[in-house]
Formats: sequence, C-alpha cells, structure tokens
Amino acid sequence: MSAGKVFLDDFTLSARVACEARVKTEEVERYPRLSCKKPVGELSPHEVGMQGEMIAARWCEKHGLELLERNWSCKFGEADIIACDGDSIVLVEVKTRLNLGEKRTIYPEIAVTPTKMSRYRNMALLYICEHPGCFSARFDVIAVSIVSENLARLHYLDNVYLWED
Repeated sequence: MSAGKVFLDDFTLSARVACEARVKTEEVERYPRLSCKKPVGELSPHEVGMQGEMIAARWCEKHGLELLERNWSCKFGEADIIACDGDSIVLVEVKTRLNLGEKRTIYPEIAVTPTKMSRYRNMALLYICEHPGCFSARFDVIAVSIVSENLARLHYLDNVYLWED
C-alpha cells in the first residue's frame, strides 16, 4: 500500500459515524484548479489538500451553505471550512487524496478519527462561545478523491457529529 493512501480494508471510522451520517456522493467535473499549472499528479500533499478545500468550498456554496470562514484556527486545531446552514453552524473537515490510476477505491474520510472528532467538538464549542447567537453546531466531512485532471469524486458526510445547546 502506498504511503498516505487509505483503502477500504483499512476502515477505522467509527460505526456511529457510518450509521448516523447521511452520505451524498457526487462527481465534480471541471473543478476549480490551483493557480499553479502543474498536472495533478505532480502536486505536493499540501497542494492536494488546498485543491480539495477549493472543491469542497465550491460544493458547499452550490448546495446552499453560506461560507463564513476558511481555515479557522484556535487552540484546539483548524477547521477547514465553517459555514452556516439555517440556524446551525457547520464545521467541515475536508480530506483529499489523489486516486490517479488506482485499482482500488480510496476513502479519504476514514482519516477522520475519534480524536479528530473530539477536537472538532471543542472547536465548535469555542466558536459558539465567540459568536453569540449561535446555538447549535454540527460536524460534516467532505472527502475528495481526485481521479483525473478534470474529475474529482466527492463524498459529503452530513451530521457526523451534532452538538446542540
């Protein structure tokens, strides 16, 4: 197995997440590209992550989420995207992997561990404390698999973790 690539047989995401999250899958064609002109296969891991966050942010906006912050940091970590969905604050973790020519499907979302979920819970509590008027928050995951220069597969796991006042 290649370093940094996670496959189905390595599945460690908790059963609670798999059962309770609603999963939407979508192919994103002609996704927004980074300003660098490298082929996707030559992107650094950091650039792959930035590319995934761009795809995820555009997907959120297209599906009615209002983006409030990108790469919001606090003492508990960094939230890739913070959005508003009606009355709820949504903290979105974006996981991106290259899946160019792989024979097996890669599932970036399984890199979201219970430890990561706990950190996101603390980030949500802090964000709510800093923003009066926010009373509920949820944690969503967007997993992006870049499969070619012009095609990415996106899995949106809605409501992986919910916190209400």
